[in-house]
Amino acid sequence: MFHPFYPALVETFLVEEIIQILSISEPQARVYYFRTHAGAEVDLVIELGERLLPIEIKASSSVSPQKLSGLRQFLRDFQNRAPFGLVIYLGQEILEIPPNLLLIPWNYVI
Repeated sequence: MFHPFYPALVETFLVEEIIQILSISEPQARVYYFRTHAGAEVDLVIELGERLLPIEIKASSSVSPQKLSGLRQFLRDFQNRAPFGLVIYLGQEILEIPPNLLLIPWNYVI
């Protein structure tokens, strides 16, 4: 059993690492957290020019589709600027969730 703060710590660590990488590789990129009035949220949104890349971070080795509702809502709302989204998770495989989500192991990112 993990500490109750474990998911938040994993999320914060990965967001900080991604921002650090972006500051070197794409310094013009802007980074946001997204949340609607209805409560849909995305952990990290990277804006580079007209493109948006929404990223959800999950501190588990498997991801249920229900846990991706905020990311799916974002992709519907910004379909012209965000053609796909990423989920960074603690699993070992790169997986595609049709039509436009890609799951990537956290160790591929940092």
